Amino acid sequence: MGTLSQIQLEAALAEQIYHRDTKDGPIGLDQLGVKPVDLGATIGGLVASGNANDLVSGMSYYSPRGFVGEAVIQGDTVYVVFRGTDLSGSFPDGLAAGAASGLDQTAPQASDGKIDVGDCVNDLLLGTGFSGQTQLDDALALTQAAQQFAQAKGMNVVVVGQSLGGGLAGLVSAIANVRGYAIDPAPFENQLFVTAQEQALVQTGLDLGQVSAASFINNPFNLPLSGDPATSQAAAALAKLIITTLLPTANSAAMIAQTAFLLWMGNSPLSIFDYFQNVHSDLALFQINMLSNLTVSRVSGEIFPPATSCTGRTRPSALQAACSTKGSAATRSASGSGW
Repeated sequence: MGTLSQIQLEAALAEQIYHRDTKDGPIGLDQLGVKPVDLGATIGGLVASGNANDLVSGMSYYSPRGFVGEAVIQGDTVYVVFRGTDLSGSFPDGLAAGAASGLDQTAPQASDGKIDVGDCVNDLLLGTGFSGQTQLDDALALTQAAQQFAQAKGMNVVVVGQSLGGGLAGLVSAIANVRGYAIDPAPFENQLFVTAQEQALVQTGLDLGQVSAASFINNPFNLPLSGDPATSQAAAALAKLIITTLLPTANSAAMIAQTAFLLWMGNSPLSIFDYFQNVHSDLALFQINMLSNLTVSRVSGEIFPPATSCTGRTRPSALQAACSTKGSAATRSASGSGW
């Protein structure tokens, strides 16, 4: 195989991670000019499989949630590759199987072996935004292990993926501030807003009482409230101020519910405003990281169609970007359509 361009190498790695059957014409790591990396037998909840001395198949890391990833080296760069949604049926069938599982990330594969249900559940959870353990945690854990390995050797780290894997690469690039290449990524922009909320809760230390951070974020309309009209009115006024000044695209009803609960718990209006200010700031940091690090490539025919305008989508400012076109794929520093 001849010398590959940067995008060709990333596309080949994003394909190779699927480990197709031999009759599908698999791509060996040796053919790509990369070598597998052994980051340890276990990384967080990940378990290694394979052999780092195997230049064809290499070494992969798995989690019970369906995550598959690997790390390889070329030159002074460690590439962390995330597998996309693994199914041979239709994508709508996959999402239906994920929903039918009760969003169980550890559900077994479909009986016909054509659908990795865990992948499809993560498509749903990360697409809508979810506070809790997902394949994003697996991707971050593998990336952090690669960063430690690379730092000791003076190397760089790049994350790569396609579809679900591309969405994970985009999220990791934004959150961990690493270079990323996402090919036809799943649209996971909502997850960044959730991650910003998770971080802001830690930063501000708001009193949630017996309510978990995940419940506060995932189920704002089920939060306990006093029903006091004055509290509800104060919450609506404060939420309106926050939306107007900080988060114009946020769900106003959800924010009012969260604000009313926080007031009822005795948190001051100033501390609540600080919380949402931190959410806004974290999203802005994600924007900087994405604009600096992330390249998104799209191929004609992908299930998620490109937007008519790269910046025309109504999203938080942290998710807007310009785009340029290279060949048949639109390449964005942070996609306005996949994100």
